Amino acid sequence: NLVCRYHGWAFGWDGTLTRARDFGDDTGLCTGGERLAPIQVESWRGLVWITLDPSAPPLVEALGGFVEECARFPMEQFRHGHRLVRQLACNWKTYADNYLEGYHVPMLHPGLSRSLDMSTYRVDVPEDGYCVHRADTAGGSPSAGLWLFRYPNVALNVYADGMNVERIVPIDVRRTQIVYDYFFADDIPAAGAAMVKMSNVVLDEDQAICEAVQRNLEAGVYERGTLSPKHEVGVAWFQRRVAVAVGEA
Repeated sequence: NLVCRYHGWAFGWDGTLTRARDFGDDTGLCTGGERLAPIQVESWRGLVWITLDPSAPPLVEALGGFVEECARFPMEQFRHGHRLVRQLACNWKTYADNYLEGYHVPMLHPGLSRSLDMSTYRVDVPEDGYCVHRADTAGGSPSAGLWLFRYPNVALNVYADGMNVERIVPIDVRRTQIVYDYFFADDIPAAGAAMVKMSNVVLDEDQAICEAVQRNLEAGVYERGTLSPKHEVGVAWFQRRVAVAVGEA
């Protein structure tokens, strides 16, 4: 049974109410259709995904080209090795805007910039559901791989010897929790350590700028800016999706 921690009601694995603790005569209650809301749950390559939308298509269909992008990586062979949770003083959309462009990388991420050939860095939106970063590396770098963002708030950074799943979790209008789950190939511990070290440095740098941007957004002066058609197509895509979701498009 699933038992509610608030009043102790018990539900079967199919979601139907089986017992209402100390309710009185709960016979009618338990046979009257009381149940938990259904949630679709599916797995893809070892990752569990859920949706609250009862009319959502099957997971692989919903992921679209995201599936093919990851096909060359042995994701099922990776094992969970580390979790990082951090709270940022910014709105979740401020952080997502930052993730979705590489325009700032040479200015704010010197270590990452040195590991990549920035002349090849590009961000594409192959389909409406996801965005992908691509860049050639400077050779021998733990940064070599693929960086994917699935709307609205999941990033999957995949490498030959591991990956990390990044969830952008809104807390309130000014606070966001970032949850990094790292998965490594069992036989390459040094590469896993390099991945964690690099992403921590990048997150430190991103946190500083995102919190500064949030302060500027709240200063009462900024209204809107101009997006680069070369570097910020991901930001434009994300902001269009948000505008549609909140009924402003």
